Amino acid sequence: MRIKNKAFTLIELIVVIFIITVVSFFTIPSLFKDTLLKDETALISYLRALREDSITSKKETYLTINFKDRFFSFKSSNSEKKLSMKEDERWEVFIPSRGNINDGYVTIIFPPFPSEDFLIFYLNRDGKDFTILLNNITGEVEIFKEKKSFYD
Repeated sequence: MRIKNKAFTLIELIVVIFIITVVSFFTIPSLFKDTLLKDETALISYLRALREDSITSKKETYLTINFKDRFFSFKSSNSEKKLSMKEDERWEVFIPSRGNINDGYVTIIFPPFPSEDFLIFYLNRDGKDFTILLNNITGEVEIFKEKKSFYD
């Protein structure tokens, strides 16, 4: 009577490891690409919240960007938040009435009514450019995976 081994052969194990390696090779880089934009969701949600709070409370809300100390400060009628910039990020904001701002600090006032100004945030991280566009009339926020110019 012959006893049959119920174990995997070395070739079967090598094939399984190879398949896992190939699948990981193609999926892991795409996960890292998406986290670059997911990191900016906090900024986007704060921008939307400031705009909505100013309209619903009928009071001004404020966004202060401090380029020197590298943080965003959000102040509404009922809360105040601070969000730090990452070390490898370079930010710039474009306000149609003021132009490009990328040093010192700037305070942006959200009035209690929809404003005609667009706010455009430029982010450069790891050599890649992104544009975040806030439409103050509709409250929509769009992200572009490049540096876009809307006013030439």
